[in-house]
Amino acid sequence: MSNNSNPPDIAEWLRAGIPANRNAAQTVSDVLDISLDAAYRRLRGQSPLTLEEGIKLAAALGLSLDALAASGKGQIVFELEAAANDHDSRTSNLERLLLLGKTLSEDPEARIVHTQEDIIPFRMYGYRQLRAFKHYHWERLYADDTASRFDPAIQDLQRDEAAAGIYKLYMRIPSLEVWSEYSLDSTLRQIRYDMETGHFATAKDALAVTADLHLLLDDLQEQARTGRKHRENDFQLFWSEIAVFNGSLMLYAKGFQRVYAGHHTMHYLSTSNQDYCRQTETWNDLLLRRSLNLTGYAEKLRYRFFSLLRQRVKALEAWLAEQP
Repeated sequence: MSNNSNPPDIAEWLRAGIPANRNAAQTVSDVLDISLDAAYRRLRGQSPLTLEEGIKLAAALGLSLDALAASGKGQIVFELEAAANDHDSRTSNLERLLLLGKTLSEDPEARIVHTQEDIIPFRMYGYRQLRAFKHYHWERLYADDTASRFDPAIQDLQRDEAAAGIYKLYMRIPSLEVWSEYSLDSTLRQIRYDMETGHFATAKDALAVTADLHLLLDDLQEQARTGRKHRENDFQLFWSEIAVFNGSLMLYAKGFQRVYAGHHTMHYLSTSNQDYCRQTETWNDLLLRRSLNLTGYAEKLRYRFFSLLRQRVKALEAWLAEQP
């Protein structure tokens, strides 16, 4: 952490983790294995606290680096929520998301606001062929696999069950989703690419995936009509015609906010920094004011929007039907 005109208030940050009967400088000295004089210099802001030192103090005292960054102007600490480097670890990441979903589903104040242009992964996990294809496609990215074909009969049971569980929990968490008419395009391009490059054994396998997209749209349209996934007024759908997204997913829970920003495929940078969360809320509000609410009585708008999406799926299906 470098010096600037508004450095983080180290002493204030440490008060939350150091008992009143303990000396702050002595604690810093012990944790960082530095002299008492060096500890005092850090507390007074005369010597910078490095990122590594901040991490050590946060881990030893149960503190948040986000809170430290919030005390210094313009400083935000992000955590990397990464898909791991091997298949087993990526399955474990799904199970970690499953645990997070359970926690949120039990919190009466929890909700999710999704303003990424692609489909929210939690929603895709509700459809067996679609989630199998997505997992296959992502695995190929990590394994640099150019030879294997998508086989819907071969699925990792542990991963499939975790993904299906995440979807069920997402259906219990109040949420708001912003879509555009292009929100399916990434998935549609992946299907077409894999068909062109021989990663589908037959067009029938690809059409099974697009069939799941139709099911997803049917469910999404019904949820927008009723304004509910699991209970009354727990879902809202907006149509952004200008498609200016900030690429974030925002979680709210009791006394807690966190923003997840897209970072490469299947990776997220996340933070609970209060300033960043407020900025994200401001941007989301701006986006919503310039979007069309498809929830409830907006029947004509809703029909028009879903017709546009289904036309894009049907155009791909027509092309697939022509493939040998």
